Amino acid sequence: MQEASETQTWLDFCFACNYIAEATFKGLDEKYEHILAMLNNMEMKAKTFCLPPAHRRTLSHSEDRE
Repeated sequence: MQEASETQTWLDFCFACNYIAEATFKGLDEKYEHILAMLNNMEMKAKTFCLPPAHRRTLSHSEDRE
């Protein structure tokens, strides 16, 4: 999540230095918060997004045959 936090820091910096308008900042910041929430949810439920190690090996070997 560190990279995501860095993105928000850069957004804050851009807004503070008047590189982006307030409306642009708010829109990007809102999208950032939504993406961060999705990433956090995925991290908390990683087992539902990841295949077991044995299954990953089976998939990689079957892909080699194609």
